[in-house]
Amino acid sequence: MPHTKKSGLRASLLRGFYASVLALQGTPLYRRAAAFLHPSYAIAVATSEDILAVHQWLSPSGAYGDQPVARTNGVDYVAKHSSRVIGFVQYVHWDENIGPHAGDWLFSLFVRLSWRGVGVGEALCRRLLNDARAQGISDIRLIVDADNVPAVRLYHKLGFERQHLPALDALLAEKGTAGRVEIVMGRRL
Repeated sequence: MPHTKKSGLRASLLRGFYASVLALQGTPLYRRAAAFLHPSYAIAVATSEDILAVHQWLSPSGAYGDQPVARTNGVDYVAKHSSRVIGFVQYVHWDENIGPHAGDWLFSLFVRLSWRGVGVGEALCRRLLNDARAQGISDIRLIVDADNVPAVRLYHKLGFERQHLPALDALLAEKGTAGRVEIVMGRRL
């Protein structure tokens, strides 16, 4: 569709709407109302069908290939309402030979926009942390954009604190030249 004054206005209005929703999702009143109004959901280890649904959700154009890559070094979790995936998170273990990323990591927390602010991300993370603890894992880390205030706030609530790992900090500083600053956070289990 060619860019017209009407389509530009529509895009601008949509951006404003999404910005308003994101701002509201951080407020206590929104969180209480949304938790009351939203139907229930369940957290589970992802099946292959769930992983395919996540892949299609996060890569609708197929930019990351037609099929998701099978994971052998971790566990994928989903939050589902009825049969629809509404959230996703990964536990990943990297061996020592991987370099500065060696260890246990919480990766790829995603929650559908309409489900943000009602505890889905927190529930996914808590399930991952509880399962990791039950497996004898003692420490877990994550990487997050420093300016992603809702995510940083959630991770602090879950007991994560900023960590400095010199080799990884240097790698992230190199990568952060595009204006985004990523930080490492971690916690003991």
